[in-house]
Amino acid sequence: MVNGFHYGGEQPKFKPSARVAVFLLFGLAAFTIMGFKLADMQIAKYHYYKTLALGLGIRKVELAPLRGIMYSIDGKPLVENIPSFGAAVVPAYLDQTPGAQARELGMLSRIIGVPYSELEKEISASKLGPYAPITVREGLTQAQAETLNEFLPDLPGVKLVESPLRRYLYPELLAPVLGYVGPISYSEYQRLKSKGYEPNSVIGQAGLEAGLEQYLRGYPGYETVEVNAAGKIIKVLNVKKPTPGDSVYLTINLAFQQAVYNYLLYGMSHALNFSGQPVTPTAAAAIVVNPNTGEIYAMASLPSYNENLFETGITESEYAHLLSEPGSPLVNHAVGSEYPPGSTFKMVTATAALADGYISPSTIFDCPPEITLDGYTFHNWATWNMGYMTIADAIAASCDTFFYQVAERMGTSVPIAEMAYEYGFGQTSAIQLPGQVPGMVPDQDWTAKQWEEHGYAPQPWYLGNTLQMAIGQGYTLVTPLQVAMYVSAIANGGYLLKPTLVSKIVSPDGKTLLTWKPQIVRKIPVPQYVIDTVREGMYEDVVSPIGTGSQLRAKPYTAAGKTGTAQYGIEYAPGHYQEDAWYVAFAPYNHPQVAVVVVYQGGGEGFFTAEPIAVKILDWWWAHRLQISGQQ
Repeated sequence: MVNGFHYGGEQPKFKPSARVAVFLLFGLAAFTIMGFKLADMQIAKYHYYKTLALGLGIRKVELAPLRGIMYSIDGKPLVENIPSFGAAVVPAYLDQTPGAQARELGMLSRIIGVPYSELEKEISASKLGPYAPITVREGLTQAQAETLNEFLPDLPGVKLVESPLRRYLYPELLAPVLGYVGPISYSEYQRLKSKGYEPNSVIGQAGLEAGLEQYLRGYPGYETVEVNAAGKIIKVLNVKKPTPGDSVYLTINLAFQQAVYNYLLYGMSHALNFSGQPVTPTAAAAIVVNPNTGEIYAMASLPSYNENLFETGITESEYAHLLSEPGSPLVNHAVGSEYPPGSTFKMVTATAALADGYISPSTIFDCPPEITLDGYTFHNWATWNMGYMTIADAIAASCDTFFYQVAERMGTSVPIAEMAYEYGFGQTSAIQLPGQVPGMVPDQDWTAKQWEEHGYAPQPWYLGNTLQMAIGQGYTLVTPLQVAMYVSAIANGGYLLKPTLVSKIVSPDGKTLLTWKPQIVRKIPVPQYVIDTVREGMYEDVVSPIGTGSQLRAKPYTAAGKTGTAQYGIEYAPGHYQEDAWYVAFAPYNHPQVAVVVVYQGGGEGFFTAEPIAVKILDWWWAHRLQISGQQ
């Protein structure tokens, strides 16, 4: 009975429709799948989802290799790797809540001593992605490293990284030669990542560190690690040890390098011009080479710099000072600066004139104080008539007017330029140093191009151009290394050799990968009597009463040499301008074992400034020659 009514018969039964039946089946299937999924998550994949829930992940962490050591020829280390800690920022892990990132970077700034603005600049400038560590400070002190480690829980975006620090054992002495290393740039990384470089790799930036990068770098190892959401390592899963770089033994003799450097430095404060007045050179370079093998025993460049500044973190002001200093200390002037060669170039002119038949060894010209050609007057360095002489005498006396008369015979053809190329000028060498410049060997084509580039109709090569080039003036520019190899070619009888700073390279397991063997670039294509005549002229420079190399007379060794005074810039006295001072020599004359080049930029007179330093270098070599050659 319902509400007073009574219904007879059986109670009605529920009869589901087809639509309801389908719904029930789908619901049952869904609950079944969800059950299996829940079981899979809670049992089969429990660890995976727990790791995910905790923010854990797998990362591959680079293990930096120890960079190879460079040694002097006698096995003395010139650089070492020392344990070091640095600070790195991973932008993705910085606290992103308002104000928190500023507090985090502010705390980091105070701990490591890097201004907050610099931290922001480095982070915003990075193009390596949010998960790539950005090294913001290397070479932390022990106190800084310990403090940073203590506060790491409060700095989720900061990592304390351990990496070897490069320390140079003889700061400034070899800086232009050895160079320095630094963090890889974005462009370098893009170019080199296929060779195994990582975004935080260290790479050679200058000198042999850059030139020998493929040997010194080593190969990184890796740790596969488990990290939490803040990027902190929870567990090390796998380790692949890094491979150290190769050891490089240079041709440099450390004691000789120190002597050459000291002598070159002494000359910076003892330079004199043609009038005997003190001058202050802005830069200088000296090279000592074995003329039979191309091995460089010493290479000095001034001013130098402390390369360790680049390892401990050079400041912007320190770097700006190095860039703005007049002497350009970051340039290796032995290979990276171009100078007019002055009279040291006269052996090129003599070689060309003899080889092409313009003169013979017995040709005689007068050496007046001046000569007039095509209406122009050209002066000799001496104000008196030096008399009649041969080409060998003219080299010894450095008679400009003799060479003007030789150049007049050559006319407007340029065999001098062709011979200069044969001697290696106007081109870089295959030495292991970056930063070389090719110099300048002008000719008719070069002259025409210069006029066109300045908007003028091409002009011919005039006789005056030949006269200027004949004495190493005009547009001719050379590097000290080019001059060293040219003098070596004269010393050894006419073979231009490939120069080297590397004696051998040894792998970490002790295998010798490379041993230097003399390499001939070319034989100077002239008859042997031509080279002999030029050699005789350099010998007469030392032993003849008219020679300009008188400071090398009466030595226990018999040397051959040549002064050079290249004029440029401002006229300080009638007919005299600012000068680069040169001296080149080789010894002993009969069996050359060493060739020397000294140049002072703005150093005045070659005889007064460069020659005394070359003599000191040769004296030191003679006293220690057995040690240098490895016989003692």
